Order: sequence, then C-alpha cells, then structure tokens
Amino acid sequence: MDKQTPVSGGSMKSDLTIRQARVGDEAKVQAFGRALWFEQGVEPAPYVSGVFAKYWNETYLRMTFTMPECGFIVAEQNNVIVGIAAANVKSNEPKTALLSRLWVLPSHHGRDIERALLKRCERALPRTVRNLLTSVAQCDESALHFYAAEGFNAVRLIELGEGEHRNVFVEMTKPIERSVMFTICASPQTAASLN
Repeated sequence: MDKQTPVSGGSMKSDLTIRQARVGDEAKVQAFGRALWFEQGVEPAPYVSGVFAKYWNETYLRMTFTMPECGFIVAEQNNVIVGIAAANVKSNEPKTALLSRLWVLPSHHGRDIERALLKRCERALPRTVRNLLTSVAQCDESALHFYAAEGFNAVRLIELGEGEHRNVFVEMTKPIERSVMFTICASPQTAASLN
C-alpha cells in the first residue's frame, strides 16, 4: 500500500502530499525536472539534455521508483510534483545510502518541504541502512546550513574538474535514527484480559 503523508500546518499548504513515487509518475517527475533545470537555468542546456537523457528518462525513473533499495519521494501539490528526494543504498557499503537528489521548486522554498522530503526518504530506505551520505557544492551556503541543521556533518572536500570548470563539494553524512519496535508476547489469557 502506498503511504501518503498529507502535509498541513506551519507554513506549508494543506494540499501538499509527501509520498513514495510510483509507476505512472514519470511524466510529472520529468515536468518537475524541466521546470527546475531548464526554466531556472541552473546548468547549461547541453549538460541538462545529457543528464535528462540518462537519468530522467521514463525507463530509468520507473526502475528507480520500484527498486526496494531506493527511496524516491515526491512532494505533490494539485497533481503537480513540486519537490523530490532520492536516495539509494551504496552497493559497496550496504549500511550507507547516498542521497542523490533533494530539490524543491524555488516557488515552494521556505515551506519546510525539503525537511519533509528528507525525513520521508530516510523512512523509505531499508531498515539496515544506518548512515545517509550526500555531497553539497561548497559555495551553496544555504544548502550547507540546511544539511547541518538536519544532523549532517562535513566529512571531506571533493574537488572535480580543473580551471574554470573546477567544482568543490562538501561530502556530508548523518546517522539515520531508527525507532525500535518491541513485540510483546502474551498468553491468550493475558491478551484477553487486556481487551
């Protein structure tokens, strides 16, 4: 059964739902990506086209939505995806998941949607996962502040590219808190007395 979390109260609108992405969401997630990447001019168009062809095509999205070792979460308002979070278990470190996406449309910033997506994404990961890892551009102070406030700690700097194409990222990690459930075994007589 698909778990949906209606979000209400605070500064978020009550018609916003945070839920696991499902087969059939591909076109809405692609529309979100186009709005975020193309319309906002985050990256040059040729780069975006290449990324879209590889990671935003319907087949890849459908596979990601249904993989048990992935958490792909959407924030949906009025049947439109306004944010996504995606994490998957690292194959070489099964107790660690990589948070590869946590994006919200700029028009929806400041409503705690990022926080709700992150929390739901953590819950969607297998219970064996104990750590969440992500990388943030060193120049993105608001993202660094957000992740630090959510319990992430800087681990190391990663440098990619050279010259004007050089980018520096901060690798950050946090432990995932898991609630412990206890099962109480009782005799039929004890169980009957509790009713």
